[in-house]
Amino acid sequence: MKTKLLLLVISALLVGVGLVGCGPKNDTTQTPVTTPAPSETTAAKTAPSVVSPVWPDIPIYPSLTTIQRTSQPLPMATGYANAEFRVYETNDSLEKVVSFYKDRMAANGWEEFPWTDTPQISMGSYSKNNLEHMAWVWVVSVEGKTQVILGRASKE
Repeated sequence: MKTKLLLLVISALLVGVGLVGCGPKNDTTQTPVTTPAPSETTAAKTAPSVVSPVWPDIPIYPSLTTIQRTSQPLPMATGYANAEFRVYETNDSLEKVVSFYKDRMAANGWEEFPWTDTPQISMGSYSKNNLEHMAWVWVVSVEGKTQVILGRASKE
């Protein structure tokens, strides 16, 4: 079980790394999320989030702009179907966005695996319903902006 989970996390990480810094493609549009960004004095815990129609149990940080959507097949050994990914961007700090997701994912029923935090990138993995669903949150500082890569996969 641990080997499958590790393989799944590594596969998702490789996809996420490939998405970081790619920027918008010709066939994608930048779609602003219509909620206001939290002020500097507003804690991430009180910031409203947007409910995604695709993933209603994964919160969307306020002020994100969608820059890319993709799906990626995962190795059959993982037992999960295609992973869906969304790449967003905001002017808010990496720390604020990470704090938001660490708080909100657990509040939405996700079990957190340990995060990997560095000054330029923070990565978190989550599971739900006894590993029936997996989710990934990667927050990356890129050229003065903060990119957020959200991913999700479910067992076949």
